Amino acid sequence: MKLIWNGRGSPANAGSTWTERWNAGVARATGAVGLCLLATGCATSNFNFDALSETSEYSRVERMGQALVEMEESGEGDSLHDVGMAPLFHTHLNVFSRAEEDGIPKGFVESDIDAYLPVFGVVDMEVHRYDENLEKYESHEYDSYLWGLFQNHREHIATPVGMRVKETRRLLWFFSWRSDPEYKAVTS
Repeated sequence: MKLIWNGRGSPANAGSTWTERWNAGVARATGAVGLCLLATGCATSNFNFDALSETSEYSRVERMGQALVEMEESGEGDSLHDVGMAPLFHTHLNVFSRAEEDGIPKGFVESDIDAYLPVFGVVDMEVHRYDENLEKYESHEYDSYLWGLFQNHREHIATPVGMRVKETRRLLWFFSWRSDPEYKAVTS
């Protein structure tokens, strides 16, 4: 078989049929797009949240509060953050900042979000609210699997008699059930 060149650096009759040439081109293009998406992943951080994972909850929050105050005083920013993203596969976001929303007490808010979207359809999120003395008064944990087909939301609210814990589950976006609130005594 004699190869005929098409002038673009490849033989015009490469592959025996049109569909084989088309499939080879689609495979190369798909691989190139996948590599470009992974290469465009990014990360930025001004605080190492992982270094605090071995300390107690209160000292961890206290250290984050001190670091935030130092950052605000130096004019470097108004939040601590750690963000990493690989498009279409994984996004991680961890933020600690002042709570400045209307209707809630002044203090701090911490958010930790891991999302494996859209490929895997999984989201794991925690949001914690602290007062100005860095005491936790509210916490929300949210899990979503299979693009929201199954969802679980746990809510922890501080009350005078202890933490009120309530859980809501949802299946197939339509069916929802809640647990009765439980009160967990505050340990001193």
